[in-house]
Amino acid sequence: MKKFWRIFFIFFVTFFFSCQKNFSKLKIGDQIFFIEIARTQQQHARGLMFRKNLPENRGMFFIFEREKIPKFWMKNVNFPLEIVFFSADKKVVEKISGEICAENCPKISPKMPIKFALELPKNNFRGKIGDEFFLEILK
Repeated sequence: MKKFWRIFFIFFVTFFFSCQKNFSKLKIGDQIFFIEIARTQQQHARGLMFRKNLPENRGMFFIFEREKIPKFWMKNVNFPLEIVFFSADKKVVEKISGEICAENCPKISPKMPIKFALELPKNNFRGKIGDEFFLEILK
């Protein structure tokens, strides 16, 4: 019976940790967010679509190859978001809120080219224009 519980425990721990996402830590002012990083075009396109919810201190951080004016939308996102846009020098340049949308969703874009963006549950960001971010990649 001990052997059964030992094997069960090893299986459970392995399964639990294999299901965990790899989060990195993003600090903006006095706030810390645990983020998933979207680097590829496919990750950018999917974003937070089809998620049921997102805890308060979690988000998705988008890194673009070069500065650009990207287009975001809320299609198939099941909770309202806010998107914080950052310049290449890692400073907040704009914040836009988006509402839940199923069809004919409007595009959300910053007013200027940006290098990074952060999607969070709406009303989570307390920072201001000009705040700088610090990113710590966690393994």
